[in-house]
Amino acid sequence: THEIYSETPVRQMGDIDILVREDDKRRAETLLYEMGFEFKEGPHRWQTRRCDLLFGRSGYIKKDLDVDLQWEPRFLVAGHLIEWKAPSAWQNVLPSPSLGKNVFLLSPENHLRYLLLQICNDWGQRRLLAVQLLDFALLSKKCKREPFFRYPKYIPPASKKMLETFEQLMRECFSEEK
Repeated sequence: THEIYSETPVRQMGDIDILVREDDKRRAETLLYEMGFEFKEGPHRWQTRRCDLLFGRSGYIKKDLDVDLQWEPRFLVAGHLIEWKAPSAWQNVLPSPSLGKNVFLLSPENHLRYLLLQICNDWGQRRLLAVQLLDFALLSKKCKREPFFRYPKYIPPASKKMLETFEQLMRECFSEEK
């Protein structure tokens, strides 16, 4: 939200996504517990922890503040689990001293790749929000005009096709050449 809407704060933040290195996951969880956050349980407690491990992310809540701790986020795209390569994203993070001395933001390109996977994941589960499309459109304006996502060979063809189709649709919808 900070990166996308820094000039035009048009929407309220829904949650805070925190990316940590997998080696720092336990330490980050301990810090969240010490600050009064609680693990966000799903309807079936035993399933929640297993899903968190499968998807590389878990939720914590404190009053109205919702935090998603992510270490190796995976997304369900066209029936396939796609891993977002967090270690490569760490190579291009941008320091954000206005938010804190140990706070870094994803590069706009990596943020866009992450949003694309999140949108396709949520679209497939019928819980896509219009604000996600707005986020994607505004951030894409800040990025270079090259493909948003390099499709690695390990991505199954059905998932790759969905990502490519969505990327093309977004380019057409939000093109400035109209």
